[in-house]
Amino acid sequence: MSAGFASGARASALSAARTLGRTAALVRLPSPPLAATPGEELGLPSPEFHDISIAPCAVRMRSDGSRELLVAAPTLETALGVSDSDAARQTLASAAFVQVGSDSLLLREVQPLAIRGRAYLYRLFLRETRAEARV
Repeated sequence: MSAGFASGARASALSAARTLGRTAALVRLPSPPLAATPGEELGLPSPEFHDISIAPCAVRMRSDGSRELLVAAPTLETALGVSDSDAARQTLASAAFVQVGSDSLLLREVQPLAIRGRAYLYRLFLRETRAEARV
């Protein structure tokens, strides 16, 4: 019965995101190191990144001027290639930035909302980079 509640909540969040979320976001993550160059074999990896598209999602402006990205758990977990909220949080902890429209934002916090221990929605709290805040 508890699996039914969690599955229902995940399906509802996905349906709501498809209906209300007309936004796509890009998450820039570091690529895994490859021992292809002598420097990387010595432990000096060259920084390389790859972008992961997350859609659909919804963006909310918060009263403090920051933004909140709402993403259904199945969408985020599939995009990141993970199967639970702990893995999603660990993966997103290494994000360089999140791009929403033309704005590059820093990921401040990831908050999974769960029912019976299974995430159904992720709240990604974003803030402007210092360079954008000055403009």
